[in-house]
Amino acid sequence: MATSLPTDLILPHLRELNRNAADLREIRLMWRLIEASARMQASQQGQALVSMLTDTRQGLEQLEQGLLQSQLAQSAQEAMAQLGMQSAHAIDLLVRSLYERTADVGFLAADTVLCEAMARLDDGDGDGDGDDCSLPDMAAGGLRAWQAPLQAHLQAHLQSYRAKYTVYDDILLLDTQGQVCARAQAQAGRKPLPPCAEAWFQQSLQQAGHVSHFGASCVLPGADRLIYAQRLLHPRTMAVLGVLCLSFDFAAEMQAIFASGGPRAQVGLLLDDGGLVIASSDAHWIAPGSRVPMHHGDAVQPLIHAGRTYLVRTARALPYQGYAGPQGWQTQVMAPLDLAFAAQQRPQVLQALEPAIAEGLMAQARGFCPPLHAMARAADDIRRVVWNGQVLAASQAPESTVQGAAHPDPLQAVLEQMGETGDLTHAVFTRAIHGLHETALSTRLQEHSTLNRLLMDLLERNLYERANDCRWWALTPGLQKVLEDNSGCLALSVQAHDSAQRLLEQLNALYTVYARIALYDAQGLVLACSHEDQAGLPLAPGTRVQASALQATVLLRDAQAYHVQEMDDGGLPVHVYHAALRAPSPGSEQAHGHAHGGDQGPVIGGIALLFHTRRELQAMLQAAAPEQAATAEQAAATDPEDSGLPRLPMEAFYVARDGRIVAASHGGRPLGSCIAGVAGLASLADGEVRSSIEEIEGHYCIVGMAAGRGYREFRLDQGAARDAKESATDDTLAGLVSLSLQRLGPVHADARNRALRLASATRLDGARPATHGHGHGYGHGHGHGRAVHGSGDAPVELASFYVGASLLALRAGDVCEALPASAISPVAAGRLPFCVGALARRSQGSVSGYVWVFDLAALLQGQPGVVTEQSQVIVVQHGGLRVGLLVSALQGVHRLPASALVDSPMLNAADTATALVRKLVHADSGLPLIQCLDPAALMRRLQPSRVAAANADRNAVSVEREAA
Repeated sequence: MATSLPTDLILPHLRELNRNAADLREIRLMWRLIEASARMQASQQGQALVSMLTDTRQGLEQLEQGLLQSQLAQSAQEAMAQLGMQSAHAIDLLVRSLYERTADVGFLAADTVLCEAMARLDDGDGDGDGDDCSLPDMAAGGLRAWQAPLQAHLQAHLQSYRAKYTVYDDILLLDTQGQVCARAQAQAGRKPLPPCAEAWFQQSLQQAGHVSHFGASCVLPGADRLIYAQRLLHPRTMAVLGVLCLSFDFAAEMQAIFASGGPRAQVGLLLDDGGLVIASSDAHWIAPGSRVPMHHGDAVQPLIHAGRTYLVRTARALPYQGYAGPQGWQTQVMAPLDLAFAAQQRPQVLQALEPAIAEGLMAQARGFCPPLHAMARAADDIRRVVWNGQVLAASQAPESTVQGAAHPDPLQAVLEQMGETGDLTHAVFTRAIHGLHETALSTRLQEHSTLNRLLMDLLERNLYERANDCRWWALTPGLQKVLEDNSGCLALSVQAHDSAQRLLEQLNALYTVYARIALYDAQGLVLACSHEDQAGLPLAPGTRVQASALQATVLLRDAQAYHVQEMDDGGLPVHVYHAALRAPSPGSEQAHGHAHGGDQGPVIGGIALLFHTRRELQAMLQAAAPEQAATAEQAAATDPEDSGLPRLPMEAFYVARDGRIVAASHGGRPLGSCIAGVAGLASLADGEVRSSIEEIEGHYCIVGMAAGRGYREFRLDQGAARDAKESATDDTLAGLVSLSLQRLGPVHADARNRALRLASATRLDGARPATHGHGHGYGHGHGHGRAVHGSGDAPVELASFYVGASLLALRAGDVCEALPASAISPVAAGRLPFCVGALARRSQGSVSGYVWVFDLAALLQGQPGVVTEQSQVIVVQHGGLRVGLLVSALQGVHRLPASALVDSPMLNAADTATALVRKLVHADSGLPLIQCLDPAALMRRLQPSRVAAANADRNAVSVEREAA
């Protein structure tokens, strides 16, 4: 999204961003006033502040511009990303569903019951008049005596099919003249239909494969229909007998797809290649037949339709198994600009996180949100400049001044205002950066929620088709006849075997999701199968079905029930769908040797469909979460002008409730293993979707998961779903949940200390009103409070900072400035005790001297400090010596009465002279514990490096040469 954003159009709809912009403008004006006041001071001190204030103001202006632009870009990208995912997922679901329809119509058009019945009608069987080959108008009651039972038989057969494949609202048989011969829907009371002469029908008669048609049709009056049609051939002469028409329940399917998408503040559309609306999630909003503008890119480009401005994402179909759906179809999601960002109001992501994780994520923002990282670093730079100004103000304040003193120094008022404005600046920028952090994380959390919802939709639609396949194929007359004719035989005759195998191969060629389809008898002996030449596959001829699976299949109550068996394949699950084949019951319809789904004849065998579990589930995962070539580090190296989020690698899985991986989008994790640290899978409710941020395998990770709720008649909140699968107790597929994992970065070594420092700063903010007379005092990183003290009690100015999580301070008069730790050159590091290098000091753009830098954490705590991007170097000068102290972060400057400092209780007579911490801030001051360093003791402790530190300024040239 490196293209420029239409800021003028989007900004008015971002309320939080507008609030931040107003606050930032006010702060910028305040700094200008402070700078102007300093310029009016004639003293040399006043002029010394001008350069610092100018740098502060310019840095704030740059930070303000970058922060607002980043917030704007992140909000816009989140909105566009959500629309894009919803649009892409909608077309993916539709194409996969319609792909199954192409297989269905091909299989049913070859159904021997339909072909034999249509052949009898074509041959004029029953009256010997072979010239009369057309069927009279059934709806008008013009059937001949021999035709009525045949028509009833056809209708029952179609109804049996539709009872299993409920995605069809009707199924019709047309003869070659376009006359309706039979249909699944009851015909009572219907008006006679005219013969069909439409183009799609004529094409079906001429074309070997299927034909799809969307629109009005005389055979199905009313709303537009999506029809899949294929011609039927005479089983002996191969002459064209008519056309089979499957009418897809298009309206219900589109509403189900749209309902699984986003909020109601947007509209989902199905379009043709010219932008004409075919289906709409809200016909009152944008009606079918409308023409809308399209936008296939991810750049923010508001478009106008019917006088309203929208954000738009359009998605074309990606072919599935080579099928891309009806030509030109694409999905689109449109969100009105005035509502698109209102939907981004969300629960506080950061508040729900453990503080250490939240702070660790901020420290690792470079990997998952470079703009956030850049803004946080810029804010740290401004914080350091303001801290230096507060130190300067405190060091120049006359310590003899007591409350009520006359003739205050005008410069002191400027310095005090600088401290207070610094607190306010920090608070505003912290809130804005916090909002940017929220947006970056919530964008990714939403992405995982949407992804997992799609994964479960894909899985449940796929399993719905598998359940339908096994139940319908068990009614195949050719397979029933093989079992009936060979009942009691130990093996099939060659002719029967070849016939059965040929039929199974035809099925497997149409439905490639199966590794093998097998036919077995009532004793579980496999008689024939597809892909016999593929050694190593289960269910080969001569083998037996597992006893428990055979028993479950024999006990299935009727043709609507099925059983799913889980087999072990090298420690990995393979799933087999079973359905029972039954002999016609006594007195049932025996016409043409075929019993319908309602017959309750004895079980004479079964059909087993060996599902390509790993391959098919992995294909779904890879389609929804394609592999990203870039690593997290590579993804972070984005174009500096690109405000978008880097594309981090994402893993997607189907897992059992106990966490075992059944399928994975990409390699790297063994199937059957569990991902340590992922919790909550077992407690997912039906239909629940979750996304969260966790520490997993030493990384901060976004974890998404979802449980299914079923599809159509197999919804888990409907009893019929479990009834249909009463024997499917081993169906672990239906109990799978989806899981997604995305690493944001390694766990940060200083995360816990960052969280503790934040908590300490919060306590300082809470203590401010009780102990200070000014409105601003102890902001995180700032705090120039003025304690109320009595007459004669001289104030003490303390410059505070953190070492790890400990809050320490030095008298402001002993502090020169703070510099970024990133500028340390590792000169003599390790050669001097506690020394980590040298740091150049600059004045008016040129190097004015060097200081040695010592690790204060190592000096105080015995362990080297963790150097992070928050780390700073405080330059201390005492007794003619100047050194740099490496600290974890800056805090603020506090003015306290001298009586607030008390001796440390850890002191004793033996170590009074060498103790680095001799004073503490008294608890009655209202502040957290602050340990006050003794600069004299500090210099004595650094005695081995004293000469080097004293000569640092004189040896600047040699130090610089060594550093280079």
